[in-house]
Amino acid sequence: MLLLLTLNFFLFLHVNSQEEDEFYEMETFRVESIRERLYREGKLEELELGSNSTNLHHEIETNNSTEIIDGKLYRRKVIFQHVNDYFDVLYVGNITIGTPPQLFNVILDTGSANLWVADKTCGTPKNEAPACIGKTKFDHKKSTTFRRKKGKFQIKYGAGSVQGYLGEDTVSFVGKKRSRLRLRKLTFGLATQVSKGTQGPFDGILGLGFRPLAVEHITPPFIAAVHRKLLKKPLFTVHYRNMPHSRGEIGGKYTYGGINKDNCGPVIGYQKLSSVSYWQFRMTEISV
Repeated sequence: MLLLLTLNFFLFLHVNSQEEDEFYEMETFRVESIRERLYREGKLEELELGSNSTNLHHEIETNNSTEIIDGKLYRRKVIFQHVNDYFDVLYVGNITIGTPPQLFNVILDTGSANLWVADKTCGTPKNEAPACIGKTKFDHKKSTTFRRKKGKFQIKYGAGSVQGYLGEDTVSFVGKKRSRLRLRKLTFGLATQVSKGTQGPFDGILGLGFRPLAVEHITPPFIAAVHRKLLKKPLFTVHYRNMPHSRGEIGGKYTYGGINKDNCGPVIGYQKLSSVSYWQFRMTEISV
């Protein structure tokens, strides 16, 4: 679900709404992945030995079966190839939560629809979670605008899961050049338990998918901005830069409410989405 993008990548995502008069730019930053850090420290072998999957050169399995077609017996070979998770999360964006604002680095994920950050109790003796070590944690007692909400949440990703309780506060998307996109009274998750699969150099995940994908029927942050008519256009643009072996540098930009004219050319056309949950569309042809 969390994708490593290594090429210049442009994506225009659009939903129906009325136009207003503002758009916001939010830079992404390339951070050192767990695999890169372990390689730098000479500990990469420990990661590979501790992995549940096997070495890539020895992980192709076969399963022979037979099938009768037109009265003839055919032997079919089914090949299973496993993949390894090397914890290669590299690009994050900045948001703030609360009053006064507390700063967090979050993954911007189009494959999920909830916002969560680590709670201050995550990783404490009461809520042991080694994956919380190193994460910036939200302290709701330091925010004058925080309100705890009823209910709990649990999200399962392709690799890992989180769980905790729900809260409501002011959330801002932080950009350098333009004013912040500020959402007051936004519901988000405070994670008290974080599994190993969601460890890494980030404090949480900001889901950019649609509401049917969200747990607990929570309105996703970007969709909330559209509904509140905070954006010039109901779309956002994604630009990633290829930045091997760098840390803490600007690695791209998310533009909410407009087209990234600094890095993107004119829009040739739009394509209807094929899902009510994901930013996906049907492709009629592809060439390499």
